Amino acid sequence: MAGTEPAQRTTARDLSLRLSAVQYLLVEDARLTGVIDWGNVTIGDPALDLGFTLSEIATVPIEVHGVLQPFFRAAMKGGGRRYLRSYRRMLPVDDAIVNYYQVFACVSQLTRAAERLAEDTRRARSSPPPERA
Repeated sequence: MAGTEPAQRTTARDLSLRLSAVQYLLVEDARLTGVIDWGNVTIGDPALDLGFTLSEIATVPIEVHGVLQPFFRAAMKGGGRRYLRSYRRMLPVDDAIVNYYQVFACVSQLTRAAERLAEDTRRARSSPPPERA
């Protein structure tokens, strides 16, 4: 039909395999021979992988002495910027979409943390008080 856009095809280059949830990669003679625990692996938009990874780099808890904390944070931010530059050399991505996935990842992390806190609170309230000697 005249004036319509041709259908876009998705190629393997346009997809991302998010392997951060894989527990074990089995390698023999420098060849991948198996993967254990595919439970949370996804195939999708490369910006999702990039956004989630950048979010994890930015929010990872670092337990170091307070004086060293700013240096470790700066190193993590620098690592995130290098990762983003390297990724862009391989595959161009839309910054707005990457930012969307970063926010989505942070909200997901906050939701999981709130759920764990609520569960811990329920357990603490339902367990009997410790016996006094």
